[in-house]
Amino acid sequence: MNPEQQIKTEISLPRDITAIFKVEEKEIPSFIKQTLALELFREKKISLGKAAQIADLSKEEMMGLLATKKFPLHYTAEELREDVAA
Repeated sequence: MNPEQQIKTEISLPRDITAIFKVEEKEIPSFIKQTLALELFREKKISLGKAAQIADLSKEEMMGLLATKKFPLHYTAEELREDVAA
């Protein structure tokens, strides 16, 4: 994603969040982006492509993440046409 199309934000979390998330401190930004993308996709607020973009993953990687989390894949015919055309 183009850095000019991004927002940067900083949040403070309790130190024990790594134990709660079961991730190392350096993995927290990636974990949070993936979790946000998964939740927005689950709520049908964003497309698969947008979820992948938020999570910094390819669409294929995002589909794999969805599968490991047992999330249903709602992928429209329009999204398929866009992917084929790309």
